[in-house]
Amino acid sequence: MTQRTFGWARTTTLLVLLAASFYGCDSGDKGGGGSDAGTGSDGGTHSIPIGGTGCNVDGDCITGKCDKSSVGETGRCCGSGECCDGSPSDMSDCGAGSYCRASAFQCVTGMSGAPCDASEDCDSGNYCAVGNLCMPTLALGGTTCTSNPECASGYCDLSTTGPETGRCCSGGECCDADSSCAAGSQCVDVVDAASLYHCESGNAGAACDDDTDCNTGNFCRESTDVCVDGASGSSCDDNLDCDSAFYCGASNTCVSRIANGQTTCDEYSDCSSNHCDLNGAKSGMCCSDADVGATGECCTVDGDCGAGNSCRTSAFQCVSGIPGSKCDAAGNCDLYMGNAGSALCGSTGPTTGVCCFSGASVPGSTGRCCTQDSDCVSGDKCITSLFTCVSGGGGSLCIDNGDCDSNSCNTASHLCN
Repeated sequence: MTQRTFGWARTTTLLVLLAASFYGCDSGDKGGGGSDAGTGSDGGTHSIPIGGTGCNVDGDCITGKCDKSSVGETGRCCGSGECCDGSPSDMSDCGAGSYCRASAFQCVTGMSGAPCDASEDCDSGNYCAVGNLCMPTLALGGTTCTSNPECASGYCDLSTTGPETGRCCSGGECCDADSSCAAGSQCVDVVDAASLYHCESGNAGAACDDDTDCNTGNFCRESTDVCVDGASGSSCDDNLDCDSAFYCGASNTCVSRIANGQTTCDEYSDCSSNHCDLNGAKSGMCCSDADVGATGECCTVDGDCGAGNSCRTSAFQCVSGIPGSKCDAAGNCDLYMGNAGSALCGSTGPTTGVCCFSGASVPGSTGRCCTQDSDCVSGDKCITSLFTCVSGGGGSLCIDNGDCDSNSCNTASHLCN
């Protein structure tokens, strides 16, 4: 039994040797079964470390990868793919958009999930995370950062005492509400601002997104997202960036508002009176339209005003002249029933500069303007709708019974019974 077993083994060995001789092999080649133990299955030495040069086949490298391309780092051992020399300053080894990962002397894509040593090995918008893989950076306001490269802004709040530790922001003290900031500071946290999720002082020059991010008296200039003080010479986009005494001039700086009678306005808030004539004969002139009787047109002469109106030159405003209308003189006031001399511009007390009816053609007129009975001579009545003092006797002008001594006004003739 033993003799037959030995014979079978000897026969098997003989067949193997014959086959090796036929294919031109010897016991030191493929399979590593010969006496040359440092040679691999592809004839490589398996002796060159990662980053080393001089390899001809993958088997020469401990890593099993030899760069056999005809460009770049031919003959260098690396981790996988295309090899590089490991120097960040020599990126020509890798193709456009790729990076040289120094630890593996390996070109990497930098995409999310690609291997990396540091964030410099990753595309913009990615960082090298724990585990040496590129991952997307955290957006502004993100709350899980542990290092600056993890944030798209390049800044992570790493303080150990602040309420927003681990939040990404633009720098300094991070926040998500004003309560996260020190007293006197505000949290700029809206997405179109220059500085986000970041505590700012609110002083002139501080970043902002709207006026609430700036201290009282300061304004947020929209085009720059910076607080401005609105004083003379302060930068501005429009009048809302300036104090009430100023407007935003042609050079985008705050300048003193335009006085009435000046002709350089193009919107109401340019004027100290908050009214600019935009359509009349004096278009571009400032004047007041807040007074009773003002028509909204500015003027220097009566001809600048519409039919039936006149120019109150002291205010550069056109007025209608109805009773109660502001006036400089009787010429600014309407006549009663067209009768000459029946207009009066008040000159005493609260009716100074106020139009009313007066004169012999006005039944019962006592020659005074008024707003109440006490503005008239004792015993007389004030027709408040006409701003006119009358006697109140029979035949006196009236609007209602209270304008008459008899407490009886003929509503057809508007005369007291």
